[in-house]
Amino acid sequence: MKIEEPKINKSHGTGEFQLKNFRRLGKGVVFERRVIDFYPENIEIGDNVNIGHYNSVAELVNEHLSGKVNRRLFIWSLINFEWCVKLFKQENN
Repeated sequence: MKIEEPKINKSHGTGEFQLKNFRRLGKGVVFERRVIDFYPENIEIGDNVNIGHYNSVAELVNEHLSGKVNRRLFIWSLINFEWCVKLFKQENN
């Protein structure tokens, strides 16, 4: 019976990258803060693309309150979603 050595999992690293590492990078590409990519050499990005990362609701609301970004539709959507969930729960109890 042949016993094989267990495979050692390797980390992909931190996900930090340099723009020169992408296979193709179009004009007007915007990377928001905290974006990570483990294999940029496999990625082609077209023109005028915004690459974002998950923002918490608190960060989005704080951006709105500080006047940096107008998030009124996002906040309105969250409030309405919460309202709909409450109605749905009431109807199904």
